[in-house]
Amino acid sequence: MMMILVGVGCGLAAIAALMLHVVFRPVAKPLSAADLERAGVKGVISETKPLSAVDRNAIKDAFLAGPDFKWLAGGSASSDEVHRQVTHYMIECVLRYGKQYGTVLTIRDDDDNALLGSLCLVPPYKSNLLRKAHFLRSVLSLGTPEPYRLGKGCKARFDAFTGGTEAAHHEAVHNRPHWYVGCLGVADCAQGKGVGKRLIEAAIKISAGAPLYLECHDGNVPFYEHRGFKREKQIQLVPEGLDDEFPYNAMVHWG
Repeated sequence: MMMILVGVGCGLAAIAALMLHVVFRPVAKPLSAADLERAGVKGVISETKPLSAVDRNAIKDAFLAGPDFKWLAGGSASSDEVHRQVTHYMIECVLRYGKQYGTVLTIRDDDDNALLGSLCLVPPYKSNLLRKAHFLRSVLSLGTPEPYRLGKGCKARFDAFTGGTEAAHHEAVHNRPHWYVGCLGVADCAQGKGVGKRLIEAAIKISAGAPLYLECHDGNVPFYEHRGFKREKQIQLVPEGLDDEFPYNAMVHWG
């Protein structure tokens, strides 16, 4: 009897492992160089290997100038180190999600291969619940969210940001399958040279007429509108217990 129970237990464990494997496998393969070529994308790289620490930090530092992560860190009252910690954590989350369940697209310098800009592109999901599960799995190993370690103010802003953007995401796309754009960042040395334009236009070509979704602060709205995105939702991120709201935008390119 004991052997039967052990066998049943092992069988159930195997079934559970198989189910988890099925649930957490990507909905599509990462984009290859051939995929980019078929989409008519030139000069953009699909990163097949994990980005180096230097590249990851270059991407993260590109977002330090943004008012959204400055607000998350506490605005003018926050120290440079807290601002850096919050920004690096938020971008690391998107990079992990993009690498595990989508594709990290980059543009590099022709001479020294230095990273000039990057964009994470995640393919459409049929299930919003599965999208959330995949994102959570991709950041699980990071442990407690960094803003939770940096005081009540950071925690309240982080909760307002994640809750508000998730609600806006759901409302903006009306449950339609769509591509997700995250972490469009350009290195300081490449600002004003069309790197961001080339990356977002590559994403539009790859989507082949399917909707593209992203979020941005007010300062970036004209850049995306000029490339065919529509502001479907503007929200006010309101941290609980703080008189410190921040406007944010859900943008969709409908193809």
